Amino acid sequence: MTMLPSYYEFERMITHQDNINGSYHDFLEHNERIMNNLPGDDLAFLRRLCGMIKTTTVNVMDMESCAEFKSSGIYYNKEGELCIFNPR
Repeated sequence: MTMLPSYYEFERMITHQDNINGSYHDFLEHNERIMNNLPGDDLAFLRRLCGMIKTTTVNVMDMESCAEFKSSGIYYNKEGELCIFNPR
């Protein structure tokens, strides 16, 4: 169901973001723990969102440039906030 960043995407993330740290294994466990604790309605929403991302119907817009990017996947940062990312 999930569309988490690959190891290589994660490596890029930790060199450019302050809210990502630890190993890739820790990152995966953190995301799995959060998803396993989601209430049923939130989990159903997450499944629908992942399905929409897979069919490229979810874009992310950068307010600085006003450019739209196709979404590539999701993850939870260390604060437990859901993040949608675009491909490189």
